[in-house]
Amino acid sequence: MKRLSIALAATLVLGGDLLAQAVPEGAQATKVPMAYRRTPQLRVDPFRHVMIPHWGLVISGGGLAGNNTVTIADARAMWYLIDNDAELVGDALDLLSNVPDGDGFRLDAEAEGGVYLGGPFGRHFSLGISAKARSYGIGNIDDAAVSLLRDGNVARQNFDLGNSKGVALGTEEFGAHGVIRLGPIASEDGVVLTLGGGARLVKPVFYYAATTTLDSRLYVASDSVAAAVTIDALASIDVDFSDISLGSDLVADFMVRLEWPTSGIAFEAMFANFGSVTVENLELQSKTFEVNSTYITEVLDSLETDFAVTDTVSVTVKLPRIIRFAASAWANRFLQIDVSARLKTTGTVFEYPFEGELGTTWRLIRQLPLRVGLIVGGAQDIGFSGGLGLETRNLFFSVAGRSIGGFLTEGTGVAGRLELGFFF
Repeated sequence: MKRLSIALAATLVLGGDLLAQAVPEGAQATKVPMAYRRTPQLRVDPFRHVMIPHWGLVISGGGLAGNNTVTIADARAMWYLIDNDAELVGDALDLLSNVPDGDGFRLDAEAEGGVYLGGPFGRHFSLGISAKARSYGIGNIDDAAVSLLRDGNVARQNFDLGNSKGVALGTEEFGAHGVIRLGPIASEDGVVLTLGGGARLVKPVFYYAATTTLDSRLYVASDSVAAAVTIDALASIDVDFSDISLGSDLVADFMVRLEWPTSGIAFEAMFANFGSVTVENLELQSKTFEVNSTYITEVLDSLETDFAVTDTVSVTVKLPRIIRFAASAWANRFLQIDVSARLKTTGTVFEYPFEGELGTTWRLIRQLPLRVGLIVGGAQDIGFSGGLGLETRNLFFSVAGRSIGGFLTEGTGVAGRLELGFFF
């Protein structure tokens, strides 16, 4: 929160100095439609396309995956070993031994793909509908379990496995979103107020959640390994969805944007994914295994025992809420500077930490934006982003990427997005 306050305060000071000025003569700010001046992001953004000032069809897709330990170079090496049928157990243990003390091993993934159709009704109102498939995933091996691999068993022999977990949710959604543009207010050069709202009907099509129980333990002696582990799971695996009832729920999205076109200043607040989904007819499964062996590989092999189905239940899953603030200003004729902050999401199955981004958009040619950014916070600390686009009256194309937790192959994750639009 402190970083958010500093970032927004700096932007407000910058905005206060510039509000009294017009954008530089001939600046791209006077020519670029509002939709293309919005600060882009790679996660959920329901208003990404409804702002576009033309009627058309947009096809888009993107994904994000990251962890806190394994770099892209490490992952490529592991893939090479898999292709060559090399021994992997020792290599995997070596990677996990690099997990930072106290953090555990964390995973985060998100993906989406779909289509959007819509456009403006006059100057002040736009409406669009969308159909998408989306998935979320998180995983965490508790630090209590990782400590065995990181610290060894010299100091102790009894290891609590903690509360390790993994959750995956897949959905299909159908949404309708609109924006109302009011202004310029007070004068010809006044502020333009944009209000956005909409809802998505979200239907879960896949869900899996597994956790270790708090009494799961591992014992490591000088000549043997013993384990007593219980894993509970909720699963919709191997279910014929045409034969079961799946819950569908409404999820709400809101946006407020203030923009001074002749000053090149804009502020925006977006609130997305407010709602939950109910997943019905899940199998409640349990697996308990006990092993006492002189080889760690036998402990790993024991994990291959089947889960036992004990009940059928329904669960309500709160989607990861997006609360995001952004500000932008034109520094000169060609350069737009963006500052954004996504607040920490807690108290749900899917949790995300604070994340801030400083980005730049260069428009040496108005229709060909080039974007470069620096991301701080997040689950993987620092990251880098970049992208390019083509924005014309009849065609829209955008490609963006992000390295998470480091630069290029030293990053611990990657994200990307591709969008293609055709306008009538």
